[in-house]
Amino acid sequence: MKLPRRCKTAPLAAAVMLVLAAPLAAQPTLDQPEKVQPAAAAADKAAGQAEAASGQKASAEQGAAAEQKAAAGQGAAAGQKAPAGQDAPADQKAPAAQGTPAVQQESTAKAEPAAKAEAELKVGFVLPTTPDGSGWSRSHQQGIDALRQQLGDRVAVTVLDNVKDVDAEKAFRKLVEDGNRLIFGTGATYEALMKRLALEYPDVRWEVAGLGTSAGNIRSYGVRAYEGVYLAGVAAGKMTKTDTVGFVAPVPIPEVVRNIDAFALGAQSVNPTARVKVAWVNGWADPVRETEATQTLISGGADVIIYNTATTDPLKQAERVGKYAFGWGADMSQAAPKAHLGSVAFDWAGYYVQTVQQVLDKRWKPAPTWQGLRDGRVDLVALSDKLTPEARAAVEEKRKALRDGTLQIWKGPLVTVDDRELLPSGKVGDDRFLEGLMTYVKGVEGQVPAGR
Repeated sequence: MKLPRRCKTAPLAAAVMLVLAAPLAAQPTLDQPEKVQPAAAAADKAAGQAEAASGQKASAEQGAAAEQKAAAGQGAAAGQKAPAGQDAPADQKAPAAQGTPAVQQESTAKAEPAAKAEAELKVGFVLPTTPDGSGWSRSHQQGIDALRQQLGDRVAVTVLDNVKDVDAEKAFRKLVEDGNRLIFGTGATYEALMKRLALEYPDVRWEVAGLGTSAGNIRSYGVRAYEGVYLAGVAAGKMTKTDTVGFVAPVPIPEVVRNIDAFALGAQSVNPTARVKVAWVNGWADPVRETEATQTLISGGADVIIYNTATTDPLKQAERVGKYAFGWGADMSQAAPKAHLGSVAFDWAGYYVQTVQQVLDKRWKPAPTWQGLRDGRVDLVALSDKLTPEARAAVEEKRKALRDGTLQIWKGPLVTVDDRELLPSGKVGDDRFLEGLMTYVKGVEGQVPAGR
C-alpha cells in the first residue's frame, strides 16, 4: 500500500515551507506531484514566517511587516509561540502513512539577511525505498540532509522516495520538468533508464549509484561496501559458536557476490574453519522472503547473520530467535537492539556536497568514482557491547590495516569454492577483477545462481 506523497521544505534560517503532494493511487504508478516553487522571493519567505508565528495567512507584504514587528518585540508581546517543529532538525518529515511513495520538496534559500528569488541550482534525488524502513535509503537521506545544511543557501533539493522501477521514468521526467539540473538516482536498477534520459536531456547532469558509467553528462558513484562487510565478517568469525554464519542476498550481481566473498574472507581471517551459507531472495526489498531466508539460514546452523537487502527484516528475525545479526546501510541498532552487533553503514554527505559544489563551480566532469573506508564512505559502525573484547580488537586491527593500506582483502592466493585458482599468490585483484567477480571463494557453500 502506498502512502500519500509528501513534500517538505527544510527549515533554514527563519523560513519554513511545507507542501504536501497529492496522494498516489494504489497501483504502482507514480502520479505527477504538485509543483512546488523551490525558492520564494524574500517577501514570500517573510510571509511564511509570519504565518508560522500567527497561524494565519498573510500576503507577502503583510508577512514582511509582521517579521519586522516580531524583531522589535511586538510578536513577543502578543504571547504567541511558533508551531512545534518550526526549529526541528532538517531531517524531520511531515507525518505520512507508512509505505507510501513520498515526494519531498526542499527549499533551502536563506531568509536572512536577504533571500534570493531563485536558488542557483535545483537538485533532485530519487530513492528506491523510504528512509524510515531501509538503511540504504536512510544513508542517502542523511547525505541529503548534510547537503541541505552546508549548501542550503544556494540550492533547492527535491527528494522522491519509494520509487519503484516501474515508476522511475515518470519520477525522473518530473524532476527535469521542474527545473532540476543535477539529478541523483540512488538505485542501481535505474542505470539503464538514466543513460537513456541523459541522451534526451543533455543539459542535465545525471548521477547514478553504481559502477562503470561515464558519458558526456552522466557518471556513476559507488561505495566499496565490501570493506565494511569484511569487517563484519571479522566480527562474525569471532562471535560464531557454530562456525557457520549466514548471508541474506538479494540478486546475483557482482556487487552482491563481492560482499558475500568479503564476508567469508573476513570471517576466515580470524576463524579458518568458518563457513558461509547464502540464501537468495531474488529481490531487493521483500520482507516476507527476507524473513524466510533468514530463518532458513538459522535452521541450517548459522548463528550470525548479515544481509544485503533493503529492509531490516533479517535483523528482526534474528532477534526473534535469539541470534546475532548486522545492520545494513546505516546504523540500524534500534531495529533489533538485542540482535544487533554492528552496521555496515555508508556516508554520502561528503560526496553529495562535493558534487553539488562542482556543478556550482562549473567543474563537474563525467568521471565515475568508487570510494571506500579510506575516503570515509563506508565503515562498520555502532559496534555492540555484546561483541567480545577479542572480536572488537580484531575489528579495530583490521580496520586500521585497511585504512593504511597494509591489508589487501583481494590478495592471492585465493581459491574458488570448487578449488579453481581465483588469484595466484601475491597478486592483488584490481577494480576490473572486482567488477566482474561472479564466483564464491572457498568457504562459501553452494554456487552463484545464474542470472536474476
